[in-house]
Amino acid sequence: DDDEGEAEEDALGAAFGTAGQSDEEDGGLDPDALPTGVELHALARRERAINHSRALAAHKAATGDLRDHLTNLQAPLADARARYQELALRLQEAGREVDRREREVAVALAEVALAEAE
Repeated sequence: DDDEGEAEEDALGAAFGTAGQSDEEDGGLDPDALPTGVELHALARRERAINHSRALAAHKAATGDLRDHLTNLQAPLADARARYQELALRLQEAGREVDRREREVAVALAEVALAEAE
């Protein structure tokens, strides 16, 4: 971000009356060209506004990326829920089938015991 650095340096140079001078040319600052407290305050407010704007843009981008990621996860999640429900139904059916067979075995064992008793 050399352009941003140069822009900030130009803004500071304008505030301090050294715009357009290289670092070697500075030599000394002209006290009459120094910014006033009001000018420094305005410059600080401008910098805060720029930083706030950048932070807000970064936050919005990150929030948007997160929202997109969550949206992309919704379809696989819905598929997984449907598969889970299908497996749960199969498991219930299998459990009922096991119960039915256990009853059949119990009846058969009772019949065998009764036949042996006779």
